[in-house]
Formats: sequence, structure tokens, C-alpha cells
Amino acid sequence: HFDVSLAKCLLSFNDQDEDQFKINLKFARSNLLNQLVASCTESYQTVYPLLIKLHMLNDIETWFTAKDHDLKHLSKSMKVAESLTDYNLSSREPLLNLRRVLFDLGGLKKDVGDCWLNYAMLARKAKFYKTAKISVLEAQRYPQLIDCHLETAKLYWETGDQDQAIRMAKNAYASMDEQTRKNNRSAFELRLQIIRWEQEKLLEPEKSLLEDFRQITEEDEYWEEGYFHFALLLDKVYEIKRSESAKKINKAINDPSLDERTRKKNLAKEIKNYFDYFDNYGKDLLESYGYTLFFGSKHMFHAVPRMLTIVFRLNKEFHGLKDKVSSKTFSKHYKDLLDI
Repeated sequence: HFDVSLAKCLLSFNDQDEDQFKINLKFARSNLLNQLVASCTESYQTVYPLLIKLHMLNDIETWFTAKDHDLKHLSKSMKVAESLTDYNLSSREPLLNLRRVLFDLGGLKKDVGDCWLNYAMLARKAKFYKTAKISVLEAQRYPQLIDCHLETAKLYWETGDQDQAIRMAKNAYASMDEQTRKNNRSAFELRLQIIRWEQEKLLEPEKSLLEDFRQITEEDEYWEEGYFHFALLLDKVYEIKRSESAKKINKAINDPSLDERTRKKNLAKEIKNYFDYFDNYGKDLLESYGYTLFFGSKHMFHAVPRMLTIVFRLNKEFHGLKDKVSSKTFSKHYKDLLDI
């Protein structure tokens, strides 16, 4: 049984018995390789758990042979390797459990807290809320306060206590000092989550929410999440204003009840509003999607098609208005569109 072999490896690890450790490790790895050979012709899903177990044995071996001054660097490498595994509880739970033990043996208390917190996130996403709550409580024993507050607030939100989630997140953010708010990515994540929840619950006016999102992108100008969620809100606002303006332009052009002078006046007014909305919302929207792609690839499959859709639609609408505005106005706004 793999669990027994793993326990023997950890026991000899803790006793610093190098010879016995190598024997136990070789035995565990040999058993897994035999299983892997037998199942290699089956599906990837069948083989993947065996690869995770081999990954665990590699972690133990690497940690056993590492020097004390290399442990922090090694923990970072292990986290990168973990990020390449399937993001689900069944794949990452054994890795996180093992690493908690290894980090504890190495005296890396902060990394132990990270493991508990990551386990809480996975459990919450799998809807094991009691397990997630217990894991957050364990994580709170270590210096992870900001992330723990955020994860606890998310638990409240997903279990239906949305007011408590917002209240807790706001209290946690209010308790931070100014330096933490400006220099800590976790603080930005907490603030971004508060704004998103307020947007969903319509607790703040639209203009205030936009300013909050804009401030986040200014304070952390290399963070794709800030730009992406700013773009989502801008997209929602701009789509409403642009479509309303386009309808009014069509009405001004085709309304038979208006005389020529009134029609031209209304048309000029609505076209001005249309381009003003582009200046105030459209340009920021496209730039935010662009920065989202520039600083990361997490939201690529949303940002790219949406950005292209907006650009192609605006290109069509701009050319539809080309004969109804001055060449200077058209050239200015069309150049702004192409420059983005």
C-alpha cells in the first residue's frame, strides 16, 4: 500500500536514517512503477493518480537531500510544480498534506499556513464547506491573516450569508495600515473582491464602482485581475450606453414625424453623445482588455474574442456615421480606435 510506504519514508526521514530512507523510497517507487507499466495502455485518468504519487516521492527525496539554506528556494519550486497539476481536490490534496509535513519539519511555518489555505480554497470550490472552514481555522495559526480573511469571507458568501461576507471583508481591509494597502497584493485582492460583491449586490452607485476599479489598476498597474474586472464593469456600462445612443441615432435619422431642422439637431446631439461615450468608456474598456492580455493569460479566452467583437462593431458603426459628422471628428475618433 502506498500510504504505508509513504509513512515509512517519512519515519526514516524524521529519524534522519539515510540508509533506511533510501530503501523505503526505492521500494515505494518500484511498486508505483510496476503499477504504471501495467496501466500505461489505459486512459490518462487512470494513470494520473500514479503520477501524483511519484511526484510526492520526488518531493520527499528532494527535501531529504536539501540543505537548510536551500529550503525556502525549494519550497517555491515545489509550489510552481504544484501549479502544473490538475486544479482539483483529489489531485492536490495528497500533495498539500505531504508538503505540510515537510514544511513543518523544515521550520517553514508560513508555507505550512499556505498549504492549509490552498486546501481550504480547493475544498470550498468542491463545496466541502465544513472542511474548508476547518482548514481556514488551521491557517489562521500562521501569518496569513489577509488571505484568511478573504477566504473566510468567500465561505460566508458561498454559503448564503452575503452581508456577513461583505462586512467581514470591509472590516479586514479597514484594519490594515496604509503601507499594507498600497504594497500587498493580497490587500488588492481583498479590495477587488469587496468591489465585485458591491457591484453584484448593487450597494454602490455605478460611477463610484468605476472609480474604485480604476484606483486598483493605478495602485497595482501590473495586475491582470484588476484590469480584467475593470473591463467587465466598463463593458457592461458602455454596452448599455452605446446601444441606447445607437437607437436614438437611428430614430433621429428615420423618424418621419420630425422636420428636417429638428432631425439634424437631434442627430448632431446623439452623435456627440455616442462619441462622448466612446471617449469616456470605450477607450478605457479596450485598453483594460489589452492590459489584461499584456500582463497575463488567465483571461485570454474571454478578453480576446470580446475585444475583437467590440473593435469590429465600432469600426462598422464609425463608418456608418462617417457621412454624418465632420471629417475632423471622424478622423479623431477613428484614429483613437486604431491606436488602442
